[in-house]
Amino acid sequence: LDIMVNNAGVPLKTPAGHCIGALCVIDSVSREFSEDARRLLRDLSRLAECQLNYIGHATVDDLTQIANRRGFRQLAGQALAASNRAGRKSVLLLINLNGFRLINDNYGHEAGDAALAHFAHYLSLACRQSDPVGHLGGDQFGVFMVDTEADGARALVKRLVGQVAQLNASGLVPMSLRFSVGLAVVDPALRQDLDAQLTQADAQLQENRRRQRQ
Repeated sequence: LDIMVNNAGVPLKTPAGHCIGALCVIDSVSREFSEDARRLLRDLSRLAECQLNYIGHATVDDLTQIANRRGFRQLAGQALAASNRAGRKSVLLLINLNGFRLINDNYGHEAGDAALAHFAHYLSLACRQSDPVGHLGGDQFGVFMVDTEADGARALVKRLVGQVAQLNASGLVPMSLRFSVGLAVVDPALRQDLDAQLTQADAQLQENRRRQRQ
């Protein structure tokens, strides 16, 4: 049955069945929309869903279910650009788990993976929902705090200390987790890019780790 329409659409859904939008075709005049045309539109919607699903998998870390390095760089880069445009300071934090290799060596990589996933969850609980959080690889994590200065970052670290204490007491990890932090306060007047902020935060992180080993 052909139908005279000037627009048509097919919902776009996630693999779990959640509707996230629609693929639509719109024309200024009504025309016949045949079964072949509807079938083509459905095929195009499936292709769009596959592309969206691929993008999601490409930017989310399978282990921790937070952004991976690529996803974090994208989100933090967007947040940095927005902060610079608004003239607002922000803070980039790098967080490393100390002595994490001991979990892998003594309890196996499966226990190490579980510890990373649990730490990512408790880190997310300590952060604001608006702040990008990512697993950058190995035992390193990143947080980009928008519209924040150093005091806000210190408050986050204090919350994270409390969250990790709860995690260590929960029995979910085979040994107590400890972490080091490095941060870079982003001054919009300097117009520094994300790589410069990562370098600055990493330098402070390494210095803090050296001090903790002394």
